[in-house]
Amino acid sequence: MTDLTDEAVKALLGGAMPGPWRADGEPWNRIVWSSADNRICFMSHSNGLNDERDVASSNLAAAAPDLARALLDARADTEAAVALTLEEADKHITAIEKLALSASIASCTCNIKTPDISFHSANCRYVKLEYIIAQCEDFRAFVPASGVAKLAELRAEIERLQGLVSASEAHRYRVCGELLAERDRLATELAAANAREAGLRDLNERLVASLAAAVEGPWDHAKDMPLALTAIADSAALAQSSTEEGGA
Repeated sequence: MTDLTDEAVKALLGGAMPGPWRADGEPWNRIVWSSADNRICFMSHSNGLNDERDVASSNLAAAAPDLARALLDARADTEAAVALTLEEADKHITAIEKLALSASIASCTCNIKTPDISFHSANCRYVKLEYIIAQCEDFRAFVPASGVAKLAELRAEIERLQGLVSASEAHRYRVCGELLAERDRLATELAAANAREAGLRDLNERLVASLAAAVEGPWDHAKDMPLALTAIADSAALAQSSTEEGGA
C-alpha cells in the first residue's frame, strides 16, 4: 500500500466520493453510500457465519474519510506540540550553553594552555564544559526543521487572523465615527433650517400685516411703507442666505 504521508492521504480524500459515508442493509447485503444516490461499494459477507464482523467491517469502510481527516489533524497537532516543546527546550539549552561558555574561560584545572581538549586531562574542568557546549550544539542539530517550520506557520496564521480581527474592529470604529459625525451634521442643518423657517414665518406675518393695513384701512405712506420695505428686504436677505447655505 502507498505510504500514508499527509500528501498521499489528502490525495486519497480529494479523489474519493465526498462524505460523509454511511453503511446500511442486512448483514448479508451491506452497502456503503456517500449519499442517497451514490453507492460506494457492496460489502462481502460471511454468509451468516459472523454477522457482527460483517456489519463492523462495513462500518469501518464507511468511516474511512473521517479516519483519514482525523489522522491529518492528529499529525498536525502532534507536530506542532513537538515543535513547541523542542523550542521551549532550546531556550533552556541556550541558557546552559551561555553559562558553559562563560564558565569555560580560564577554567582549566590541569594547567594546559591550549583550547584543544585532546591535550587536557579527562577530568579537567575545561574539558567537561566543552563537552556540555558540544552537547548543546548536538541538540540543535537534532531539532527537526519541519516541526519548527510548522510552528512558525501556525504562529503566522494566528497573527494573520488577529490582524484581520483588529482591522475589522478598526473599520467598525471608523464607520461608527463617520455615522456619528454625519448625525451631528444633519442635526446642525436641521436646527439651521428650523431657524430659517421661523424667520420666514415672522416675515410673512409682517408682510401680511402691512398688506392688510393697506387694504383695510387708509394707507399711511409715512408709517406703512417703511415697514413693508423692511419686511421685503429682510425676506430677500433670508432667502439669499438660505440659497447660499443650501448650495454649500
